[in-house]
Amino acid sequence: RDIALPVIVEGQARWWEIAASPRFDGEGRFVGFRGVGSDVTEQRVTADRIARMARFDTLTGLPNRSTLTDRIQHAIHVARRQRSLFAILFMDLDGFKTINDSLGHSAGDEVLSAFAQRLLLCVRASDTVARLGGDEFVVLSENLDSREDAGTIAEGVLDRMRRGIWTDSQPLQVMPSIGIALYPHDGDSVDTLLKHADA
Repeated sequence: RDIALPVIVEGQARWWEIAASPRFDGEGRFVGFRGVGSDVTEQRVTADRIARMARFDTLTGLPNRSTLTDRIQHAIHVARRQRSLFAILFMDLDGFKTINDSLGHSAGDEVLSAFAQRLLLCVRASDTVARLGGDEFVVLSENLDSREDAGTIAEGVLDRMRRGIWTDSQPLQVMPSIGIALYPHDGDSVDTLLKHADA
């Protein structure tokens, strides 16, 4: 049958697809395999890239809306079963359009990438940081002990952003507006929670 195997060739991983069948001698004893193999590394890399693009933002590498929706839905199931609390923090960057218009889209992309990295430093490894598009970002923080925990995360983000962001050796002061929704207090569906956090 066909199988795909990773093979290290000159220090690089290559993927080979192998179709083989067992061979037996005249007395029915297994003597080995006979088959053909082909290098399918490029197809594998392309398929992986397409799959990643469907689930992650190409600029920042963060989960996209589709992945975030799945994770919030999972968080709802877990929190409902365990009677636990989680928060959604919805953020957009104040004055981002002005940066794009005055400094260009490359500067805007630098700001978005830098902001994404700052966000990752403000949350736990178990939290999800996602980019919905444009300058909209969301943090999903599960298993909170109290409502105040969400506020602590928001304060940490604001504190880090007060240091400014550098683009092409130019410092920019970029601050996010942050809305918070808590499960189950502000809704029990993905759309309702995101809507309330955005509001």
